[in-house]
Amino acid sequence: MELLAQSIRRSKDIKGIHIQGNEEVKLTQYADDTTALPADVQSVAKLFDLLSLFEKCSGLKINQAKSKMLWLGSMRHRKDAICNLQISNDPVYALGVHFTYDIELSHKKNFFKKLGSLQKTLSVWSPRDLSIYGRINIIKTLALSKLVFISSVMEIPRTFAAEVNKIVLDFIWK
Repeated sequence: MELLAQSIRRSKDIKGIHIQGNEEVKLTQYADDTTALPADVQSVAKLFDLLSLFEKCSGLKINQAKSKMLWLGSMRHRKDAICNLQISNDPVYALGVHFTYDIELSHKKNFFKKLGSLQKTLSVWSPRDLSIYGRINIIKTLALSKLVFISSVMEIPRTFAAEVNKIVLDFIWK
């Protein structure tokens, strides 16, 4: 997979999206899960040409049934599919993040659904007679770790931060 990733990154024909100033991102990967971020239709075509070549060399093939696409930016209103990819009407889940055009749904799926897990973790530890340092340690190691990744890649909704603050303070101060 690393050879494929390097080929995509080095390709002059595949343009990626630009984030945070002018940094170009063409793909993200975790193990064998790859999310491609081509900037235009021509880049998608070139990406699939490269995937076809990679398949011939390695025997590894894209799973069309699991592959979905979502138009972004100025093309977000397009409804046409390209390269036999399914257009997703639902949020697309990739590498731990739900992508959708609906900001409220994004907040619900990426942040607010994690509150139940956070409260469950803390409720297991609540009956124990822990010192304040022990409770803070539980917060730092077991509870907030569930929120670190998503909070590092997406803007945190204010109401979510307030809700987490309440849950954490209630646990710390009993």
